Amino acid sequence: MFFSFFSINIIEAQYNTNFALHLTEVTKDGPNALASMMIAMTATILILQPISIKISKFVKLNVQLIIGSIFYTVGILIFGFSFSVSIFILSAILLAIGELIIAPKIQVLTGKSAPEELQTTAFAFTTMGGNLAFFLGPTLGGLLYEESFRSIFIPFIVIIGISTGITAMVANIYYKKHNTSA
Repeated sequence: MFFSFFSINIIEAQYNTNFALHLTEVTKDGPNALASMMIAMTATILILQPISIKISKFVKLNVQLIIGSIFYTVGILIFGFSFSVSIFILSAILLAIGELIIAPKIQVLTGKSAPEELQTTAFAFTTMGGNLAFFLGPTLGGLLYEESFRSIFIPFIVIIGISTGITAMVANIYYKKHNTSA
């Protein structure tokens, strides 16, 4: 779960750093493009969260993780190969949907990972993955971005996006197999 939380947050760390650099390079007004993406992401989460909660009651957790990873990864790919602000906004919406599906599931799985008396420790450890991602993300992403945006940075972010869902799925399978409060 530490790695899943690290993965989703290392991508979030790119939004305000290296994604902003890319937007500035390929659009006439990078800061406004980034602001539009952030507004689209926020609106998407606010509008779709109640719907997502209702749907999640009827869809298996691993299926939700697969769907979330697909949205997340497609959003990253669209972002990486776009030159249009409207397409960047579409990618932001897809990223938001993926995050909306995956992030709460990581919290659920973290809760399943430990007995009740150790859940605070489990949540602290998982959250530490996110803190580490926000610490390392801008620098690591910046080095990869400078090296080559499309041949190194985007594949790296795509792999991280895919691994977010996969590691959460593996954790879910593990917890079910070991019959811990799952």
